[in-house]
Amino acid sequence: MATARTIVNSVLRILGEDEIPDATTTLTDKYQILVLAFVDQIKSEVEDATNWRSLRQRREAQVLANSYAGLMLSSTIRARLIREHDPLRGVERPLVFDLTDTDKPSSPREVDLATQLINENVTPPDITTTIPSQFAIDSVSAFGNLGIRVFPKPDNTRLYVVYLTEPQPPLAIDDLDTDIFVPELPVRLGALWYALEERGEELGVNGIFTEEKYRKSLDDAISKDDAESGGLNLVPV
Repeated sequence: MATARTIVNSVLRILGEDEIPDATTTLTDKYQILVLAFVDQIKSEVEDATNWRSLRQRREAQVLANSYAGLMLSSTIRARLIREHDPLRGVERPLVFDLTDTDKPSSPREVDLATQLINENVTPPDITTTIPSQFAIDSVSAFGNLGIRVFPKPDNTRLYVVYLTEPQPPLAIDDLDTDIFVPELPVRLGALWYALEERGEELGVNGIFTEEKYRKSLDDAISKDDAESGGLNLVPV
């Protein structure tokens, strides 16, 4: 696992620029800040490419009695629900579990948010059930988190466990020693490609070769991560 400093310095070294000294904790050099921005942009692109095992998180959400919604406080808006392929049914199953009763865990059915909201608004308010049968994931922009919505309303507090892919926050100029969780090679090659483009070398041999190397390294990293996961690792479009 590499740090932001390590990746930025590897790009600066190839470009023949001054590297970030070990004693530096906050960047002030404009070009180093620019390369860090390239690293951050590519990091985001790599994070969105697949459901990396290194970004998987187990989150919990409570839905109170007579309520439709619960909040997953530790997640971010960029987080996404993990769905795993079910070879018996030939469908993608969301990793969402109702663990209110540990002796009788269940998996509610996923619906799209529009269906969830329609059900919430056209169903008589006095209809409730002990165990909601369906859910939808919603973003709660006011809190910067994801939320879960269930239907029908439960008549007791329900505990849900949700497995998410959670990208890391954007890198700041004082995040030099932050570990980068996604594979280092595609991030490094992608940042170098961006830096060569910024220098006007995107149509040259080095720029074209570096973009090709970046894309191949990303494909290879996805294949390796998927193989080590033991199954299909899909990101819904």
